[in-house]
Amino acid sequence: YPGVSRVADAQAVKVTPGDDVSNIKLQMHEAAVFHVSGRVLDITTGQEAAGAFVNLGPEDYNAGGSNVNTTVGPDGSFRLTEVTPGSYRLSANQRCAAGTSPLNAVRMLQVSDRDIANMTITLGPGTLIKGHVLAVGADLPTAVRIQLLGVSASGNTNSSHMINTRTDGTFEIPNVQPGNYEVTAYPQGINSPLGPVYFFTSAVTVGNQDVADAGITVPEEAP
Repeated sequence: YPGVSRVADAQAVKVTPGDDVSNIKLQMHEAAVFHVSGRVLDITTGQEAAGAFVNLGPEDYNAGGSNVNTTVGPDGSFRLTEVTPGSYRLSANQRCAAGTSPLNAVRMLQVSDRDIANMTITLGPGTLIKGHVLAVGADLPTAVRIQLLGVSASGNTNSSHMINTRTDGTFEIPNVQPGNYEVTAYPQGINSPLGPVYFFTSAVTVGNQDVADAGITVPEEAP
């Protein structure tokens, strides 16, 4: 309301108990729509990922856009129709046998003024993120919770991974899909003869670079 295409641009309609709100008029506009198509492969077999689920949704839901899904055909092909222009997150996943890693893929797309065809999406187990938590000035807490929070280009969150460190401070986060992530550590306080000891996160480094503010980027086709 009152007929804008972006959710962020919409006006609020105030309704209080007992109110009868009338004269709400919505204006509908025709919009050009396109299709996104291609094929999906299983990296573990090199074959078509028949039956995989494909979804296309806005990278930023406040900006509006289409949200469509389909199932991959026996020949590995997929086709998503009636997609309006905008920035999108395409995700595909395949159910796997119990005890095996799930197969997923995520791609960012920009739909502008034409169809997107002949895409090849390869499903795989995702990226394995490894790390080590160090404590300065005190003993390492028994467990530290590590969170990867996926952040879109507009600053909205779109996914989350959480895991506790091992007793030696190491951790592994499997099946991380391409995207930008904020990294946060939640250490638990420990006791000393002088009372509780609490920690704060002073730095998050990848190689020699501090990414505490910038976060990390998992590229497409990352190992």
